[in-house]
Amino acid sequence: MSRDVAANRFNTGRVEANYPVVPKLAAEYGVIATLIFCWFILVSLISGTPSATMAAIVLALYFTLSGSLLQPHTVLIAYILTSLFSASPGAAADDPGPPDGRPYRTSLTST
Repeated sequence: MSRDVAANRFNTGRVEANYPVVPKLAAEYGVIATLIFCWFILVSLISGTPSATMAAIVLALYFTLSGSLLQPHTVLIAYILTSLFSASPGAAADDPGPPDGRPYRTSLTST
């Protein structure tokens, strides 16, 4: 965290710490920018994610454990875990399944 006047409101004892995203954004950029950026990150990580559980885990990781807002390792891990393996929109709706209406076989062994 930088040592300017706004950042010192949250760090009065001059403790070197890695703050979570929201307090860091609020101290450095203000409340309005914090809300806009958090909304952008929230929408970016949730839209197109194949698993709601994975999206929740990545959001918790980003907002609580990482104080690095746009560092390459943070962005790439979030991208890999949420968006890289997502299906195209409407792909599941376009697939009618097998012609006889049975569900797809999920294992390699025959039953």
